[in-house]
Amino acid sequence: MNLHRFALLIATVAVVAAPALAEETSRTPKDDDMICKFEKVMGSNIPKRVCKTRADREVEKREAAEVMREREQAQRTLSRNGSE
Repeated sequence: MNLHRFALLIATVAVVAAPALAEETSRTPKDDDMICKFEKVMGSNIPKRVCKTRADREVEKREAAEVMREREQAQRTLSRNGSE
């Protein structure tokens, strides 16, 4: 009898919690959502908490990728000119 009540309790909790869980997981991230991360600071062993919007982080990511592409292109140009 106790096992039956326990199973009924578990089933009830699952039915009640399922909509709340589905609502939270279906939420789509927005550009103005704040994201906080601990980032290492040059010259320090103590990380600093940095909060930025999702859009700001995406802009920084694109800019960093562009800088890397430019440096790689410059390096290839220098290596070609040096071998001629």
